[in-house]
Amino acid sequence: MAQDDLGGFENKLDGLFAEEGGGRAADAPPGAPPHGAGPAKPKPPKPQTAHRRKATFRNLITYLVLAAVSVGLAHAIYSYVVRSEAGEPWETAEGGGVAPPAATEPQPQVVTPDTGVPQDTALPPAEQEGEFTIQVALCNSPECVNEFQRRLRDFGLTSRVGEGSANLESVEVYSITTFASRSAAQALADRINREHSQAGQAYVLDEQGDLRISMGNFTDLERAVVVKDTLNRSLMGEVAFTTRVWSYPVSLQSVVAGEFVTREEAEAALSRLVQADPVFAEAYVVRR
Repeated sequence: MAQDDLGGFENKLDGLFAEEGGGRAADAPPGAPPHGAGPAKPKPPKPQTAHRRKATFRNLITYLVLAAVSVGLAHAIYSYVVRSEAGEPWETAEGGGVAPPAATEPQPQVVTPDTGVPQDTALPPAEQEGEFTIQVALCNSPECVNEFQRRLRDFGLTSRVGEGSANLESVEVYSITTFASRSAAQALADRINREHSQAGQAYVLDEQGDLRISMGNFTDLERAVVVKDTLNRSLMGEVAFTTRVWSYPVSLQSVVAGEFVTREEAEAALSRLVQADPVFAEAYVVRR
């Protein structure tokens, strides 16, 4: 549309310049030569000055149109930015309004109360509760528990006592040889108790009618082997002894010491504990 209007305007300009350059009088009849002129002559070319004026005017109109478009576009952008910042809706082609994005509600700030404790010396958080501890001993008497707890207090470690159980093993020294009568078995048991009193207490063992001699149970394997070998050498040809292992569960109390975040910390404490008191040589680190 703007292109058609511009073309029509140029045609009018051509007409005006044509009349200025050599038009006929208004009252002359059609086909008559101009007033005071002789026979009709060929129309001279338009002056160069008029052509330049026409081009200049056309450029001026083009610049004005571009300027109007630029001003309109700048106004639209400015209006959009200003209204968006102010939170106002801006108009669309349908005349409606588009609301700007909803403003984000400010989040409440968490204020930490001043406890008077410097941050670098504050206690560790509760999540860092000790995961490792030191298993010190398994006791079957209150005296054993009290003794280990006393030693741990002297070292500066806290301790706890828990219920536990374990399978204890012992080694029995008994005769392979069986006896036909209880009196014969008892006579040999009495002899052993007289001649080898340090070997233990011999007694008659009745196993479903099989009569044997037992020297009792030993928790020390090496001592059990010594007793067996001594009796076999002394009573060679009369009776032969051997060993067997017994295992049975017992209720015990476990004594544990300290709480440590990492295994490395627990191992370091255990090392210092063993160096300070050899009674803790059998202690070890466990996970709680």
